[in-house]
Amino acid sequence: YYPTRKLRTRLYVEWVDWSSFDAIRLETFDRRHNLIPEEQVIDQNFQDAFGVRLGFKYAYTDRFSPFAGASFDSNAIPDAWLTPATFDSDKVAATVGGDVKVAEGLNVKAAFVQVLYGDRTVELQESLQKPAAPGKYTNAVTFFNVGVIYRFGRPQEPGETPFSESTPAV
Repeated sequence: YYPTRKLRTRLYVEWVDWSSFDAIRLETFDRRHNLIPEEQVIDQNFQDAFGVRLGFKYAYTDRFSPFAGASFDSNAIPDAWLTPATFDSDKVAATVGGDVKVAEGLNVKAAFVQVLYGDRTVELQESLQKPAAPGKYTNAVTFFNVGVIYRFGRPQEPGETPFSESTPAV
């Protein structure tokens, strides 16, 4: 959505059917000894989750567009099935960055992203995983992205919006 010629906004809502991911199935086979394949099943029992993302991009000039965004993702893993290998929790993220037009069809984009996960505590008696993994789980992720975008096809026409087709990553 373009509230003005220079401002682009995007709202994205998603529902993820994580409940269909009920187990990890591993099949092992010893080729040296011609043993029959053996399957190991690791129960997961994920639950469905949703996410909401909101982004803004402003065409400051024909060559530079700063952007920002925020997101929320809900937790897909119940306490009883939480492990360090499959950690999840409600999380929020914030992104700030910019898109610079280097040449016709060529842009360089950079973004700083901070993801904050909600703390989770799992008690021993709640854990259904084997081996059990009780404890307090905390996490935060900070990263910096740099990307190069090349657009094939016709150049931007005079009077068209100066935005590239990609959206801020949140």
